[in-house]
Amino acid sequence: MSNRILSIDIRKQGLCAVLVRTALKGNRIEAHKFVSFSDAPEEAAGPEKRLAWAMDTVTSQIPAQGAGCLVSIAASEVCFRNLQVPFKDNRKIRQVLDFELEPTLPFEISGMQTDFLIVRQAEQTDLIVAAVETRKLEAIQEIFRRLDLTPRAITIGSAAAALCVSRLSETGEKNFLLLDIDGPNAAACIVVDGKIHMIRALRTGGATDAAGCADMIAAGIQRMLVSFETLYEADPELGRIFVSGTDQADDGFAEKLSGALETEVRFLNLAAETRLYQLSDKDLGIGPQANCALSLAGIETAGIRPFQFNRSHHVLQKYWAENRSEIISIGVLAFFVFMVLMIQAIMENRHMERRIAQTDRQITKIFQQAFPDATRIVDPVQQMEAGLNQLKKQNVFAGEDGAGIRNVDILKDVSELIPDSINMVLTRFVRGDTSVQLAGLTDTFNAVDDIKMQLQKSAFFKQITISSANMDQSANRVRFRIKADLAEEPL
Repeated sequence: MSNRILSIDIRKQGLCAVLVRTALKGNRIEAHKFVSFSDAPEEAAGPEKRLAWAMDTVTSQIPAQGAGCLVSIAASEVCFRNLQVPFKDNRKIRQVLDFELEPTLPFEISGMQTDFLIVRQAEQTDLIVAAVETRKLEAIQEIFRRLDLTPRAITIGSAAAALCVSRLSETGEKNFLLLDIDGPNAAACIVVDGKIHMIRALRTGGATDAAGCADMIAAGIQRMLVSFETLYEADPELGRIFVSGTDQADDGFAEKLSGALETEVRFLNLAAETRLYQLSDKDLGIGPQANCALSLAGIETAGIRPFQFNRSHHVLQKYWAENRSEIISIGVLAFFVFMVLMIQAIMENRHMERRIAQTDRQITKIFQQAFPDATRIVDPVQQMEAGLNQLKKQNVFAGEDGAGIRNVDILKDVSELIPDSINMVLTRFVRGDTSVQLAGLTDTFNAVDDIKMQLQKSAFFKQITISSANMDQSANRVRFRIKADLAEEPL
């Protein structure tokens, strides 16, 4: 797997790129670059052309080939909604998400890509849902495709930064508001108990000074807090506000914002806040505009799930692009292992054939000893079975008593001898060479004696013996067995 990650944060004012090398000891920033859209040439008119120009500038200065690529977009390009659904299973949530979301969006849901994060689960599941126009995502993917880069994640920069702080902060920040300022635009993320509960895009208006900007943002955050209390019926109890994304905010801005919201305001340095990176003197020159780009590498290495809009990039494609050489090496090794197993199977098969041939020779030898008169041997097993059956036929009932008595005659005689007054059920009839075994059920022990007496009248029997007579508790009847010796010649 590639140990280099290229994080691209597409902002409204420009593009921030960070190249990170991951290792067991920590992550190191190899290169970073911020390209302002205001520096684009005149021929790069329009958002897509400016983005293409900025990406050309970045890839000309940062070695991006072979690195895993992660992309984030500005929160102002995304519609955020808070929803409740009666399901906990992600598959069921996705099935109903478009129907729940469509009435609240200003665009057709068919032209949107959506994703959600679970806020909390009880009887109802609270979600924060993000939706972005598909055409904007396709335009971004096309620009990256021309540069031979395939983003394996397209997410929201400010949300990724908030997730990084909530999961990886060394001070254990769980309740806070992250404010990402991007020129006249800003994104506010409320995090409670380590989960993003609400995201809103704010406007700084036409304010040019820090105080005016702080007033506009404070008003937007206050409206957001009122919405939060209405939605969740609770106060978020924010510990502090982190300000990210701009190097133009000064201490006056922080004091003004802190006074308006009565909350501590601190400028975010994500690399230092989370200790995600091994900082060097070169790295310390990274400005607050790189926080969102740095967070992309953070959620990748820490395994944090962000919003994900890139559904077209299959996980197998991602691993193939990153691990092509390793997969080929493993394939070659697997081929050799397969060949070794095949050779072993062939050898075992030949060994088994030799053992079968040896067994056939032993069977033939036994057959010759048992039937020395046989001159032609084709299938010794079948021939031996035929010979044994012939011997049995020659000896069966030879010179034995009762050979001429038919079973049907015996059964007819027994049936006629037992009167209807005796309730008897015959359950077993076994004919031997010299005797017959009868088994059945009757009502009483006296009835068993009566049956014996009646059978003594038969011309087929010379001696009747009651072998057993027991009360069967389950049937509530007497179960008996009678042995009748066959007469030599029926009278």
